[in-house]
Amino acid sequence: MARKKGRPRKPTRHDSVEAVYKIRRSDGLYSTGGSTPCFKKFGKAWTNLAHVKSHLRGVGLAKTYVDCVIVVFVLQEAGEPVSVKEWIEKMRMVDAL
Repeated sequence: MARKKGRPRKPTRHDSVEAVYKIRRSDGLYSTGGSTPCFKKFGKAWTNLAHVKSHLRGVGLAKTYVDCVIVVFVLQEAGEPVSVKEWIEKMRMVDAL
């Protein structure tokens, strides 16, 4: 089915991600998500705020997230792009150490 001209298309999961969301507890650990979340150094990163909302609805706020905040990490390109070939060569050098 053809899209109407001039109408913006809805983003898909294959579009680039501009931010990720994490749930951080007061001790600095991040939620792992899931139906029985625990908290770890890195935790889960959601790429869509609607998925965070859905998770919170599913788990509820009872005791799990009472002392937590939602942290937004904005992603941006940093530095010059590196060719895949060059990247692989650098990784081989690191592995050889």
